[in-house]
Amino acid sequence: MRVFRAELVAAEEMPDLNSYALVMAEGDTESSARLELSIGLSSDTQDIALGMDTYSLCIETGACYYGGIRAWSIEHDCLEVILDNEACRVLDVKEGFRVTLSDQHIPLVRAAMQRILKHAIAGN
Repeated sequence: MRVFRAELVAAEEMPDLNSYALVMAEGDTESSARLELSIGLSSDTQDIALGMDTYSLCIETGACYYGGIRAWSIEHDCLEVILDNEACRVLDVKEGFRVTLSDQHIPLVRAAMQRILKHAIAGN
C-alpha cells in the first residue's frame, strides 16, 4: 500500500479541458507523492474505442491508468483506494493507496470520489 499525507487537496471542474479532477498531494514539488483522479465531462467515439471513457488515475511519476479501482472508503481521516492487479502494475504500487486527510478535506474528497466513480464502483 502506498501511504502519504495529503497536505494539498483540490477538486475542480475544468470545462476548457473537458475534465473534472481531484488532486491530493503530499507537497508542492514535482517529486511529492500525488494521486490524481479525473473523469471527462463528456466522451467521444475515440474515447470509447480506446477505453478512455472512464476515470483515470495518475501519480507524480507521470504514470496513468484508466479504471482499475476495485473499492474505496474513507474511515476516520484516511482515504483507502484498492486497485486491481493491472493498475497496481502500471502505477507501480502494491494494493493501492492510503491517503491521510485533514478533517477539512474529508467532505471534499468524499464528494469528488463519489462524482468521479459514481458509475464505476461502489464506495462511501
